[in-house]
Amino acid sequence: MTEPVVEYRKATESGCEAAMSFPPESDFFDGHFEGAPVLPGVVQTGFAVRELERLLGRTVRVSEIKKLKFAKVVHPGERVDFSLARKCDGEWTFKYESGGALCSSGILVAE
Repeated sequence: MTEPVVEYRKATESGCEAAMSFPPESDFFDGHFEGAPVLPGVVQTGFAVRELERLLGRTVRVSEIKKLKFAKVVHPGERVDFSLARKCDGEWTFKYESGGALCSSGILVAE
């Protein structure tokens, strides 16, 4: 599995932020649309969970994903800004943005 290229990652008062891109040769783009590849939503959500685990320093069990929204596709090599913030006990909001435009967002309910 090809990891994203992380330009920076930092913890914040309420969560974390990162800037990353997914290399064009990443296996995430294989078969996810022939001739016009985009980063699948399940990959974006999966990396949000991985960033939460990295932040907490442990494996988490996500019991629900709420208010999941996909607004703009992420193309191979495109830089995205990621943020994760604690909403309340056990709930974390995440979002991916590119050029100031929202790509995706949601709420992870994690134990």
